[in-house]
Amino acid sequence: ESLMVYAYIKGYTDHTFRAENDIARCEVAAIFARISPDYDPSIHYPVSFPDVPMDAWYRNELGYCVQAGIITGRPDGNFAPMESIDRGELAAMAARFLELANSGSTSAFADVPASYWAHGYIAQLTEKGIVNGNGQGLYLPTEAISRAETVRIVNGILDSVPARQMKLHWIALRRLEHLLTWIRPLGLL
Repeated sequence: ESLMVYAYIKGYTDHTFRAENDIARCEVAAIFARISPDYDPSIHYPVSFPDVPMDAWYRNELGYCVQAGIITGRPDGNFAPMESIDRGELAAMAARFLELANSGSTSAFADVPASYWAHGYIAQLTEKGIVNGNGQGLYLPTEAISRAETVRIVNGILDSVPARQMKLHWIALRRLEHLLTWIRPLGLL
């Protein structure tokens, strides 16, 4: 099988990745848009969160994620783009990306009771092997998640058959479209 690599996360301008750093909510929005087969960067996706600047680098990706139902924002109507995302919030976004309902079996984690708002999302992602706890029976849903942990979860999503196939087909189509923009003016088609 041919392996295609897609850069869905970027490092910093000093050429570091900072794997153990927390990841911001806006960075996660950009990741989910980039791995979505339906995201088209040439389309304008509106954003209504008052705390998202008009010139924010992630604004279009965030708009797509809201439109796709992946992101809902905070109860106060804001998005809090620069805040670190916590493990529960990331699980909810990942589950929504995979179109999973917020329902699931009993949690495998002592700190994720059935009353926790993202319980079902975490349960389903755990069953699919996409998320796991700390090895001591805890998920730590309100703890910030690192960039490295985020990459592991996103890779788990991409390794799931439907999401991976959709993205690889989308990448191939985008590359073909890009190639055609160079070939057509040469009169080769």
